[in-house]
Amino acid sequence: MNEALLSWLMVPNSAELRSVTEVLARPRWMTAAACRGAGVAEFVMDAKRTPSEAVQAMCGRCPVREECIAYALERDVLVGIWGGTTELERRAMRRTVA
Repeated sequence: MNEALLSWLMVPNSAELRSVTEVLARPRWMTAAACRGAGVAEFVMDAKRTPSEAVQAMCGRCPVREECIAYALERDVLVGIWGGTTELERRAMRRTVA
């Protein structure tokens, strides 16, 4: 998924879905993600919920985990699990860097 589609799917109160071109223009690293094709149900959750062991294991062995975390850290509007981190964990990471 790319930022446009993820914004529509994962950002509360997001506006309408963007163009198909924007939806299909995703970062190249996403094609190598371990979660690709896994669906979003296990990755989109309340900010206070802890990811399942299966999600943590999938992210832990993912070859593009670092890129995924960096992508999510640059986009503070994203919710759910990214690179094995929750929204709350990423907020804390941003505060540490700032």
